[in-house]
Amino acid sequence: MPRKLIMCGDHPVLAFEYDPESGRACSSGEVLDHDRLPLEFTTHGKSALYARRIDEWWKSRAIPSTRDGIRRVLESLGAASTGELLDRTYGLSLSDQYWVRREDDPAEWKDVNFFDNPFDEALGEILLTSYSSSHDISLNAPDVSTGGDLPKRWTINKNTGRRLLVKSGRTGQEPMNEVIASRLCMRLGVPAVRYSLARNGNRLVSTCADMLSNHEELVSAWQVLQSVKAVNGLNSHDQWIRAAVGFGADERAVRDATDDWLVVDYLMRNTDRHYNNFGLIRNIETLAVRPAPIYDTGASLWSGELDVDGRDWFAKPFYSATGRPSALRQLRLVEDWSRFDLDALSDWPDEVAHELSRMRMFAPERLDAIRVQLVKRIGMLRRNLGRVQAERFDHSAMDGRMIGLGMGQRQSDVFIKRETTHARNVNGLVLDDLGERLIGGQRAGASGQAQHGVRLCFDQVRHATAVDLAGLGFVLDNDDFRHRFPPVPCGPPDASRCTAARLADNGNILVTSGCRAAFQPPFGVAPIGDSLFVNDTN
Repeated sequence: MPRKLIMCGDHPVLAFEYDPESGRACSSGEVLDHDRLPLEFTTHGKSALYARRIDEWWKSRAIPSTRDGIRRVLESLGAASTGELLDRTYGLSLSDQYWVRREDDPAEWKDVNFFDNPFDEALGEILLTSYSSSHDISLNAPDVSTGGDLPKRWTINKNTGRRLLVKSGRTGQEPMNEVIASRLCMRLGVPAVRYSLARNGNRLVSTCADMLSNHEELVSAWQVLQSVKAVNGLNSHDQWIRAAVGFGADERAVRDATDDWLVVDYLMRNTDRHYNNFGLIRNIETLAVRPAPIYDTGASLWSGELDVDGRDWFAKPFYSATGRPSALRQLRLVEDWSRFDLDALSDWPDEVAHELSRMRMFAPERLDAIRVQLVKRIGMLRRNLGRVQAERFDHSAMDGRMIGLGMGQRQSDVFIKRETTHARNVNGLVLDDLGERLIGGQRAGASGQAQHGVRLCFDQVRHATAVDLAGLGFVLDNDDFRHRFPPVPCGPPDASRCTAARLADNGNILVTSGCRAAFQPPFGVAPIGDSLFVNDTN
């Protein structure tokens, strides 16, 4: 029985027998390169390599049957299904490096791939416009295996040779949304695909260069997640992080990239960040993995909706199965707010309203409503950032040393003498490596010490959280302060609780060495370095 080869670039990956009449696989095949085997052949951590799965994988590469206008396209081409179009080709794509050939076919990757070789663009034009004046259309085009439901096509920039994806929309607003989202990412310094506006006939479209090189493939989050066994007790966000790291991605890079699109999607009010439009990029030669930049943000800015308001909405992908609006809940998954410069967004709502006005599709009242909601969204992020900065000190560590500083309703002035190398935040105020800084107050003495201040030093800390401090030691070197607020005796080092001394009437808490103190917000834990001066002037 004849055999076919699943190829990944130049690499033979799987050889399987097939029926020449139906084209269907007749065996599970022989694995030739396990590292480059499509992830679809692994389900929940176990091999899923059998003949039917091979056929399913092949059919999944075809244009989705849900593509807008696909029926008219098939009729114009005289095809019964999108799978029939695929069967006439190698299944080549501009999203990955996979293709299928007969074992006796001498074709080579360098001669057939669309990253380096020209392709016919007539099919793409039909797929974008749903119109054709001829049935004589070549299927030697990447459009045969382009996913997604919205009308789209691939073309080649005649000047640069870059492969460009041209995409339309359902409401007409999606192309502009893509451009707005990519500019937002530029403001925030977030990696993203760059989109531009263009016209295709009388239709507004977005264009973007292929995010991949000729040695790279896009691996969707869905592909990664379905290949691994889920871990009980982990939420969908953490399942994704774990799966991506298991695939070879750097954990910090994945967490940051996930934070990026969570923030961008909230600002843009994106309703369609499903598991197939974020993921990872893998080099098929080195197998190195990195997060994909943000792409596909067209379903945003109340596109296709009657009302523009600030209500929570059904966001994707995390918590989408709850049956309740989940955008705000997803936003709480952002881990590192310090990476985002919200000041860069001060005039962004005006820019968005201006760009949308160029489409001449919206009444001024709708543009004003969008502007107002975007301002509110930025305000929400600012409040969230401030709250997180106050609460997240429990996740911080600085050279193995921390000191607890709890601020009550009346804040004291704080003077920090900086002696460590890592920057940190204290109640939203940044400490840097430039030496001594006055934080919150300006009443420092000439010598650099806080006037009427108390010098606090510490020796070590084993663990600290927002409601629990352990192993802190303080030396109070001000006799007056020691007299007014003497340290409170604590139990042995393994004691679970102790009484804390209050610093004046401003709510600050001191903990002596080897004891544990439990307290409630608004107190926090601030990693601030080797010495602290607190003005006792309230």
